[in-house]
Amino acid sequence: MRTCTGGDAIGSTRYRLLVQRIAVATDRSESAERAVSYAASMAERFGAELVLVQIVVPDTAMGSDGQVAAHQRAGALAEELREHATKVAGNRGVAKVMVDADPARGIVQAAEEVGADVVVVGNVGMSG
Repeated sequence: MRTCTGGDAIGSTRYRLLVQRIAVATDRSESAERAVSYAASMAERFGAELVLVQIVVPDTAMGSDGQVAAHQRAGALAEELREHATKVAGNRGVAKVMVDADPARGIVQAAEEVGADVVVVGNVGMSG
């Protein structure tokens, strides 16, 4: 992750170089969509790529069948999330759907995998 110190203004050339990829977690709830909107605005300001991240939580009561079902659901959600990413960020919009029993861990892992410089999350919703 890159950092910047000093008195540079947000959106300045120096910050634009530092913020190239913004990940935002969504479960498509109203609160999460506010976070997506905020992150999209930030991505536009910095000229950064916007990665929408959605975590699918497997039904552990179903054992391995729950994992299979979660991966199938993730596959179906991926195209829908890609369309949403394009809608909110144009050609800078990207989608990443992951399966993880712990949504917070999944968000962090997704952010690391895509090389996010900034991660945006909402504060309610969190339904996976």
